[in-house]
Amino acid sequence: VRHELALDSSEAELWETGAVDGGVVTRHEAVSIIAYGGRPCLIVVEYADEYFVDDGMIGCYETIEGVYLHELAFDGESRAALGERIVELEWDGLIQSYENFEELAGIFLPVVIGDMLYMKCYDAGDSEMLIATNLADGATDVLYTADLTGGLSLEGLCAYQDGKLLGETVVWGETENTIALHAIDFGAEAMETLVEFSCPAVDCPDGLAYCAENDTLYFAMNREIYAMTGLNPETMQAVAEIPVG
Repeated sequence: VRHELALDSSEAELWETGAVDGGVVTRHEAVSIIAYGGRPCLIVVEYADEYFVDDGMIGCYETIEGVYLHELAFDGESRAALGERIVELEWDGLIQSYENFEELAGIFLPVVIGDMLYMKCYDAGDSEMLIATNLADGATDVLYTADLTGGLSLEGLCAYQDGKLLGETVVWGETENTIALHAIDFGAEAMETLVEFSCPAVDCPDGLAYCAENDTLYFAMNREIYAMTGLNPETMQAVAEIPVG
């Protein structure tokens, strides 16, 4: 089922109806959908666009006013909108400032474990970071992944055992790639390599999902869903086809 997501009126409508206060338009941009507390939620950036005229040309300054977690509200007619605001996220350190605008660092591989949201992003100097945000109060901590991985990028991330994350790194090769899976303890700033295995150079596990009930890791690769029990590469097998490219 597809739902149309409506966050704001268009800027043209805001101007036409006189809803712009002193040349400032407040708008929202969706960042990521996550599941939290058994409900679908949306991370949203709130912008204030301040318009000005310079040499007869209209421009604007785009300023981030805050980043929030909202519940998603559905009307039963294939439309979704912002529901209850759950918490303001303390993501000031993820806001990147430029001459006329601000933007939020890109969010990758979001994972929720209990009240904690983990994700990968990059700072203004393109250094990779692992972010941990407490969704109960918005408090946020940062780890630079190079301190854990020796400079390799995190290519995959999912919830694992004992409140830890399962991270994937890849050493890319001409004929084959070396995949490593690691248990990451964010609070202890520690990473333990659990297993390594090889895949053809054109392949790489994607979309990691770990099931604790049967101790099995699932992932997508080469248009198929694979299962690996006990993180033992000898058990790796395709269990379903992916019917889309």
